Amino acid sequence: MTDGGEAPPDLRRAADLRGNAFFVLSLLVFLASRVAGLSDFPIYFFGDEAVQSVQAENLLRNHGEDPENHQLLPTYFRNGTAFNIGASVYAQIPGYLLFGHTIATTRAVGVLFGLLASAAVALVLRDAFGLRFWWAGVLLLGITPAWFLHSRTAFEVVPGVAFYAWFLYFYLRYRRGSGPALLAAAVSAALAFYSYNAIQPVVAATALLLLVSDATYHARRWRRVLLGFAVAAVCAVPYARYLAVRPGETARRLQEINSTWVRRDLTTRQKLEAFGDRYRIAISPAYWYGRESERDVLRHRMKGWGHIWWPTLPFAAAGLAICVWRIREPGPRAVLLALAAAPLGAAVASVLVTRGMAVVVPAALLTGIGLDAALRGVSRVAPATAVAAVAFAALAAVQAAMAADALRHGARWYDDYGLYGMQWGAKQVFGELVERSRAAPARPIVLSPVWANGADDLAQFFLGRGAVRFAGMSAVAADPASARPDALYVFPEDEYKLIAEDPKLRIGIEKTIDDPAGRPAFRFASIAPAPNWRELLAAEVAERHRLETEEVLVGGETWTVAHSILDMGPLSNLFDHEPSTLVRTKDVDPAVFEFTFSKPRPVKTVSVTTETGTIALTLTRTAADGSRDERSRTWSGLPPDPTVSLEFSDSRPAKSVRLVVENVDKKEPTHLHLREIRIEP
Repeated sequence: MTDGGEAPPDLRRAADLRGNAFFVLSLLVFLASRVAGLSDFPIYFFGDEAVQSVQAENLLRNHGEDPENHQLLPTYFRNGTAFNIGASVYAQIPGYLLFGHTIATTRAVGVLFGLLASAAVALVLRDAFGLRFWWAGVLLLGITPAWFLHSRTAFEVVPGVAFYAWFLYFYLRYRRGSGPALLAAAVSAALAFYSYNAIQPVVAATALLLLVSDATYHARRWRRVLLGFAVAAVCAVPYARYLAVRPGETARRLQEINSTWVRRDLTTRQKLEAFGDRYRIAISPAYWYGRESERDVLRHRMKGWGHIWWPTLPFAAAGLAICVWRIREPGPRAVLLALAAAPLGAAVASVLVTRGMAVVVPAALLTGIGLDAALRGVSRVAPATAVAAVAFAALAAVQAAMAADALRHGARWYDDYGLYGMQWGAKQVFGELVERSRAAPARPIVLSPVWANGADDLAQFFLGRGAVRFAGMSAVAADPASARPDALYVFPEDEYKLIAEDPKLRIGIEKTIDDPAGRPAFRFASIAPAPNWRELLAAEVAERHRLETEEVLVGGETWTVAHSILDMGPLSNLFDHEPSTLVRTKDVDPAVFEFTFSKPRPVKTVSVTTETGTIALTLTRTAADGSRDERSRTWSGLPPDPTVSLEFSDSRPAKSVRLVVENVDKKEPTHLHLREIRIEP
């Protein structure tokens, strides 16, 4: 795959100097496109970014120990409910020590790893393939929209992909005869593994495929390979220590992301079929090169650009054809194997671009191979320096256009700025709070957490530990006595709409922050209870617990049911023997159901399929003569959508049954989901 032929030394030196010069220029273009407006795009600053630097601070504060397990230099750190960040936290330590918590500093770590990944792609093209225009690899990965967006963030996917790229580079150096490079490959693979959970199956599969495909080569260098295994074993010690402390965490994490691999209701065949369907999507050119991916949430998209810039597809296809044609060579074969392994992280659960981000590395390599073939063809009729300059200018212009579009228009690409959209506002809200805290440091701050993931991490990042108290405005409305007139309340607009007309509260708006579309997004206010809030609250609670009565047909018999008010699903959903249908109470927990039968019927067991949590049932059976008996029980540690049952010691005719279902983990006002109720003799 090299240019072929032995060029004179002077020409080789000139080509090397030209290549190195364009390599440096490409790195500078990459850096400029990332550093420009780094705090402004992406327009959000996400909790998953802040937590990296926050956990670095916590680690230093605890003298290098995990505060939960008191483990020195822990392998993984808590991010919300999961332990899924590791090497990326350690990478934040220098920046935090030098500059503290700033958006630019935290994201600069992502920029650095993005640069390293791009450099690795270019060096693979140079050292493993001997391409003339190898330096273009920097820009080809640089103009990959998914990589452009995420390499401007502090998400852990960026170092994970960067270390994966260097794993491929060092492995291919080893395949070209550099023994020590195998050890560097093992370390790089381990660092990728410890950076991002979704890249773990990619690293493992790539290593296994390379081990098998190059078995003959490895066998001739068995001493070096054994040393590589020894290094890998040492690198595995932190993971073994992690599993020893948290043996069920991997399975729990898979359950949290709804992976089919841990679903007990699916057969092995069904799991494999689901995995195959997701794998086909994750490797599909339509997913990667389409103009817009509806699969991914808005904050992970570049509007109109796709995940990989679509005009590069012909070059990627040419590179793929070249690698297939030369599959007997180690370089092409390794790239093809990496391409096969890279979608595995996305195929484990639902396909998301972050989970499949490793694909951008083999895709950029294939594109670089195809582009080099095209440029070498042009070089036969035009000076190589001129061809290189035009190619560099074109790729740099695309990178500049992408950056300009993002910085000028990115804030208005999408108009959903809420929790499930762009999750915009951290920089603006906390910027205002920083100023207000300086002006009035003694004033308490109460912040609603419902508008952002990891609001506690964002608060610590911008304001410090314990600087705010968290409370949703629905909780304040439910308990007006908790309102503090001296405090500053901060909440999103949708919460303001819920409480603006609440007569139990007196709300004084102090400031409104508008979203990029010019609509009110956040309110800063004082809140105090109204003088008659107790009477109003009592009436509200009574209305909330009022029962509605309706008739429902169950097994050919009409039952009269007095039940808590529902805001989702008809009552008949509880008796259709179909757990996929449900009802939801309106702001009530516990839920009450009073069944009156058209004639007395034997009742012994009542089963309820409900939601996950600590579930309590109370069951009262009333006979025709008015006598009653009651059963109650509480369950904890239940699986998703559990079915729980209460049973009397005998089966006797009852004219009515009263059932109370409560999720003890919740506090009103809240919803309770119920799927099935079965009353059996």
